[in-house]
Amino acid sequence: MAGEENDFKDAIDGLPADETVLFSLDGASYQIDLHADHAKELRAALDNFIKHAKKG
Repeated sequence: MAGEENDFKDAIDGLPADETVLFSLDGASYQIDLHADHAKELRAALDNFIKHAKKG
């Protein structure tokens, strides 16, 4: 719709988001809307820990 605002914005910089990323830590679940670059940055930051973690 013309003039309709998109509320799906990146939580870091307010640009349009591409996806909602879900993750958990210490029993708490989180979700964050991010554009592709920030989602890639988050996954890269967690990558080494994920490689050594048990899935479950």
